[in-house]
Parts: sequence; structure tokens; C-alpha cells
Amino acid sequence: QLSSFDAIDYIIDLIQRLSYICNYCIGNTVHNTQHFTQTLCPQHWIKRIKINTNDLSDARQSILNKLPLILSSLLFIWKTLSINQINSIWLAKNIKLIRDKIIEFISSLTKSNGVSFLRAIILCWGERKQQQQQQKPSIIQRDNVNEIQALIDILMNINNYTTNDIIYNMNKLLRNLSTTNNKKKQNYIVWCLQFLLAYLEQQKNVSIDCWSILAIMFKECLSPSMSSSVTFLIIRILSFYVKQSPFMVEKRDLKDLQDVTIKVLENCNTIVASSLEQTNWLRKNLQVRITQSEPNTQRITTDSFNELDRSLNNENTSLDFDDNSQSMNSSLIALTILAEHITKLLDIIYNLTDEKDRIIGPYLQNLVNNVMPYVRIHVSLNVPSYRSASILLLNISQYSYTKKTWKKEVFEHLFDIGFFQVDLLTLNLWKIIISNMITDEKPTSFRDVMNRINAVQTGLLFSKEQEYEQRVMLIKRFAFVIYSSEKDQCNRHLPDILECIA
Repeated sequence: QLSSFDAIDYIIDLIQRLSYICNYCIGNTVHNTQHFTQTLCPQHWIKRIKINTNDLSDARQSILNKLPLILSSLLFIWKTLSINQINSIWLAKNIKLIRDKIIEFISSLTKSNGVSFLRAIILCWGERKQQQQQQKPSIIQRDNVNEIQALIDILMNINNYTTNDIIYNMNKLLRNLSTTNNKKKQNYIVWCLQFLLAYLEQQKNVSIDCWSILAIMFKECLSPSMSSSVTFLIIRILSFYVKQSPFMVEKRDLKDLQDVTIKVLENCNTIVASSLEQTNWLRKNLQVRITQSEPNTQRITTDSFNELDRSLNNENTSLDFDDNSQSMNSSLIALTILAEHITKLLDIIYNLTDEKDRIIGPYLQNLVNNVMPYVRIHVSLNVPSYRSASILLLNISQYSYTKKTWKKEVFEHLFDIGFFQVDLLTLNLWKIIISNMITDEKPTSFRDVMNRINAVQTGLLFSKEQEYEQRVMLIKRFAFVIYSSEKDQCNRHLPDILECIA
């Protein structure tokens, strides 16, 4: 009579046998062979063949090369055995048993093969990310999403495999890639940073103290030839790191942290400026480079506009910035990244020093000069960039010590002829920006506005009709300034306001 077939035992036996073969070929010590039959037991057939050093070396290299495939198979099992799956045929205790065996197997691979193991992790990650990019945005790839999450879950369940271990092995992996072609190395770097960011975000409330080795990786990644995605990912990782552990950086490392932060932010500012062009060779006059695009480009821009809407309405929603993104161009992504992270990042890092004004001021001034052209162009293709630039200015204006870096440009833009040619959401953003501009201990900003209102151009070159149009435009802006101010803030200026209007 045939014994009944147990699927759970079968899966566990396969995992254990695969574990034994891999560990034996790699060179790890393995004693447990109870899951093998007498015929299949390695100790039975190994004694019958002659093995030399070259054979062992070839076997080890062969297994290391197959690690991505082995890991993919384990990921498939892991995500298939979902505890939360509705109407699952698997019992929770059986799922836990199989997953424990998978973790035990993978844990054994990390002991003496950290770099090869991490390479397999990164290749699995990159393969699934590429598959996601090749699909249309409307198609949800549940398998890839589940396997990506499974990859993180497995690593988080490995005992004694810390964040420091992951970053350390990433550094070694990237150094080993120095002889490979530039495109392949960039792919590895992007995948490493993507995976690290996702892994860190899963440990939301865990403080991490890994700056020394993290800095090594960032410096390796911040070469001029690296893609814009590398810059975006480093900013997001830095932002996460300083928010989780703002006081865990040693004083000797603080200068290093500040230097890396400013360098990556300058790279991002360069990306913002990459879509600008000089329109006047006599003086610096930057303008957004708008090109006629294909019909589907307009659709993509609209999609990105909707993504920005969702990201504004949900604080926990973050855009997934991958290479070759079809949703937004690099400058728009750079604006969005800076709008989300720059102010908190700079404030936390430089709050511990006395050099905040000296370092942050010049950088923000240069950044604002590159951001303002985006808010001056009112065409449909520039709408998402206009929105992101406005959010960035809003966040910068929240800090009083930054006022001198943006006040002049914002004041001039208030009187731009196209100031009101925006959607309602963006106009509400500018309401807050203008409020931050006129809110001051000294009422100089409000008086500057009134002085500008009175400066109507008259003379032989201007007709009465043109003069009236100017007054209407100025009164509209004056009304918006009053609307943007806090309640009763303008009471003390009421006589001057009435005189100005009259």
C-alpha cells in the first residue's frame, strides 16, 4: 500500500536537500542529512568519486552563479504561501514551517558568502523592477509586487543579518564592479539604492547607526557619470536616515554628512537646471525649454500631474522613481524630490552647527534662481513642473531664515502678468507663500507691496486705457495680498490701504 503524499513534507525535503547541496558546494559545514534517503545521501555517493581542488572550485562558482535562480524559486514559494491570502489551502502552521526552512536555508548562505548572496538579492530585485517598468501603468503586477515584498521580508527575518551587514556587502559589491561597463554598474547602483531604501522604510521605527559605511557607498555613487536616479535615491535615503536618527551621527562624522548632503543636493539642482536655457546672452535670463512633443507625451504629462495630486493628498504615498520613467522628466522629478525632502533635510543636518546661514543661503539662492523659471511659464506641458516648483517654494518659505533667498523673486513674480493663470490648488499654494512673505516683525514687505501699487507707469507713451489696465492688475494683486494675510493683520495699514485704492 502506497503511503499518502504530503505536499508540505515534499516541499520541506526539497528545500533541505537544496540547502545541503548548496552549502556543501560552497564549502559550508553541513552535518544534518536526515532528510536524504540512503541512496541520495551525499555522504553515500561522494565517497565513490574522486574530487580534486579544481572540482570543488568549479562547484562553488557554479552554485554562486545559480544563486539568483535559487533565490527566485524560494521567493516564488514564499509569496505563494501567503498567510493573509483569502481561501488559502495552506494552514498557518504549515506556512510558518516552510518559511522557517527557507529562512534557515538563506541564513546559511549569508555566513561566508555575503557579497555573492547580496548580488543574488540585487539581481532578483532588478529583474522584477525591470518587469514592472515594461508593463503599462494601468496593469498591476501582483506577482512582482509580492515577490519584491517577499525579498524584503526574508531578509528582515534572517537572524544576525543587520542593516550594517547589507550596506557593507553592497560596498564590496560595487567596488567589485569597477571593471564592468558603466551601464551595468549604474544598473547595479540604482538597484542597490532602491532595495536599501525599501528595506529601510520597512523598519519605520528602528533607529539606525550606520553612517560611516553609508557615507562610503554614497561617495562611490556620487560620481559625475551617474544617472539622475542615483541622485534622487540618495536624497530619499538621506532624508529617511536623518529623520530616523538625527542625533546618532558622531561629531567627527557630521562634517562628512553635511558635505555629502550638499553635494547630492547640488547635483539635484543641476538636474532642475537641465531643462532651462539662456535667452539673453547679455544677462542671465533663464527660461524653461519647451519642445513640441508627440501626442502621447501630453498624455504622460497629464498622468504625472495626477500622480502629483495623489502624492499631495496622501502623505504616505511616494512616487516610484525608476530609470527610464515614462511618467515625468528628470527636471520634474528633481523638483518633486526637492519639494518633499530638502527643507527638513537641511534644517536637521545644519541645526547642529552655526554655519546654517553661510552654507544653506548660497545654495538656496542658486536653487530659487533655477526654480523661478518654472513658475513663470504657463503652458499645459509645464503644469506639473509649475506645481512642484510652487510646492518647493512653499516649503522653503516656511523657514524664516531662508526669506532673503526667495523674497525678491517671489515679490517680482506676484506682479507678473501671468500670476493668476494657474489652477486653484496651485493658487492656494501661492496664498501661503505670499502670506509667509508679508508676515514679518517689520512691516516692510507689506509697505513694499503698497509702494508697488502706487507705481503706475504714466506719460506720453502710455494711454489712459493702458494706465487703467495697470491699475486693475495692481489692485487684483493687492487684494490677493490682503486675502493671503492673517486675520486683522492689515488693520494698522487701513488708512494707507484706503489712500492707495483711492
